Amino acid sequence: MITSSTPLGEKIRLIRNAEGLTRLEFAALTGVNAGSLKQSELGQRKTINSDFLEKITNNPTLNKYALWLMTGSVSSKAGQIAPTTSSEATEGQNEDNAQTAKTEDIKNSIIEAVFALVNTDMIKLGDGVKVTHVTNAIFEEITESNATADADTKHDKAM
Repeated sequence: MITSSTPLGEKIRLIRNAEGLTRLEFAALTGVNAGSLKQSELGQRKTINSDFLEKITNNPTLNKYALWLMTGSVSSKAGQIAPTTSSEATEGQNEDNAQTAKTEDIKNSIIEAVFALVNTDMIKLGDGVKVTHVTNAIFEEITESNATADADTKHDKAM
């Protein structure tokens, strides 16, 4: 049960999940650091600074959760809602959430690797190129490769 004493990081994760966003997508939407987001959601950060919270509560897509995030309260008259929790999800949504979590884990692993390579100067990003661009390109390549491999396996089994 989500209460006003639920840790902020857990509340942020619930908001992100309710919106169907990966950590990377949430970070891009809000401008928060993806690593800080992950640490906050996992309870590895004991405090969350006001700039971090402002980026979430002032975001036009997410500000409907501002009251709930800060106080645990909702006000339907003011358009302030709480995210749908996993216990309220249907079986199909649970399966989708599991796939989303798996996809998110892959994307997070890629972004951590890209950040490490950039930070150690093993790769240099051109003007206007962001880590998210590189991460998304790598993820798309992996996804396409897996789809091709799956299709080849199905074709081989059919023969």
